[in-house]
Amino acid sequence: MDEKGKLCGDVDFDSITETASMATPVPGGVGAVTTAVLGKHLVRAAGLARDV
Repeated sequence: MDEKGKLCGDVDFDSITETASMATPVPGGVGAVTTAVLGKHLVRAAGLARDV
């Protein structure tokens, strides 16, 4: 979190240049659509795990 308590990125772009082929910053942080899709995937994964 930044000094205002807002969630911010966790990647030090300078330190990953030797390892990662690409990285893109997310201006303003993760949005509502990303959060909704991640939640949908989590619910689906939980259902699949229960069927195993």
